[in-house]
Amino acid sequence: MKNSQIILCVFVLGFVLVVAVGVYGQRPQNSRQSPGELIPQQILAILGAAGENGRTPAMRESYRRIFARMDSDRDKRLSREEFIEQGTYLTKRARTGIFVASDSNRDDVVSESGYIENRFITDEAKDIIGRMDADGSGRVSSKEFLDNSRVSDEQTARQIFRLLDTDKSGDLVTPEYLRVWGAWARAGRKRKMAGGGPQRLSSELMNLPEISGFEKNPTDRFVVDLATVRTGHPYKGTNANQPHTGAHIYFRVPDEPIPARDVQSFPAIYAVADGFISRVDEYFRQRESFSRTLGRPVANCRYGVSLSIAVNDDAAVNFHYSIEPMIDPEDLEFYRPFILVKRGQRVKKGDVIARMYLPPQADFARNAHIHFNLVDTGQRQFMAPTIFTKRINQQFHATWGSRGVDGGDQMPPCMGYCLSAPENPFGTAAKDRL
Repeated sequence: MKNSQIILCVFVLGFVLVVAVGVYGQRPQNSRQSPGELIPQQILAILGAAGENGRTPAMRESYRRIFARMDSDRDKRLSREEFIEQGTYLTKRARTGIFVASDSNRDDVVSESGYIENRFITDEAKDIIGRMDADGSGRVSSKEFLDNSRVSDEQTARQIFRLLDTDKSGDLVTPEYLRVWGAWARAGRKRKMAGGGPQRLSSELMNLPEISGFEKNPTDRFVVDLATVRTGHPYKGTNANQPHTGAHIYFRVPDEPIPARDVQSFPAIYAVADGFISRVDEYFRQRESFSRTLGRPVANCRYGVSLSIAVNDDAAVNFHYSIEPMIDPEDLEFYRPFILVKRGQRVKKGDVIARMYLPPQADFARNAHIHFNLVDTGQRQFMAPTIFTKRINQQFHATWGSRGVDGGDQMPPCMGYCLSAPENPFGTAAKDRL
């Protein structure tokens, strides 16, 4: 997306309508706001979302019954097998997207509360967008959106459509718009205590800075030593031609394979800031993909660490390291020596928290990478890891080569490219680069 397009998008969305955001069916009055004042809930209100006010006890009970029918082993959790493979709701692709959105803590299962919360959001989205599908094709074209949405200003309607149309195809399908809608619906929700007051910070969180502080005081400690980096790319946001919710680091392939037992010889992975370890994944099996090297499908079994480095609205902001050797070692204990921290452990900026395992086969080692991003646990939102100094951004950019392209566009030095407002950790609206 070009700079002029981003500026136009942000400017047009600055015309918002000032009314009670949660009131369904009430057309707001025209008013002008600065671009930074537009929040996702205002966009949803313009489209006619009722949000919290649209939820009824009957709906909750209905979703609870549906959850119970899918929960075949009665363990109060839905596995991928139960939700995606055995499910009959929508398409498999749509169920996969809904499962990921419902799995708020990334433990690869969906709780009853997570399922119900996501159903409230997705059913309202499908109802509102679905009513715009005039020809019943299952897709909402740009013309259908302009003709049938509640957005009175045509320019505003066009810009909202472009934000929802993440694949730039010119029409909206269910899995596509649900990803954006879900992020918007969660973006401004505050964590509440049972009594309705603000959530009290834990002692660990009380010692962390606000995430906004990294905008003026970025960290000078990158994820790895830049000398070990072969190539990579930044976080590519919702507004990119080819969105990807994480930056990637690929490594220089050793001249000679490093024995797995020689853990200290593999590239170091650092704590990018002071904080505490909120999660450790010792062996996480991802979906299978075809390996040209082996001539058969192989699952990518990764390991990883989440480091809480800041807070936002009383919730932790985690720096998420997904460490992906792009192999299946077929051993649940294999990666354990490469993880050098435990959950709950406090770390200092620059501490070595893990080592990057590089497989002995050169083809696998070339594809081995670290996927990294920020996660706001309060809003359940993936965000760009835009916490590094300008010098680090420039040094990382120098390694990108052919990976530094988004469609046909060369990406400038940054850690976040073509970000929507929810993907900007500093809350300063959508950004072309950050």
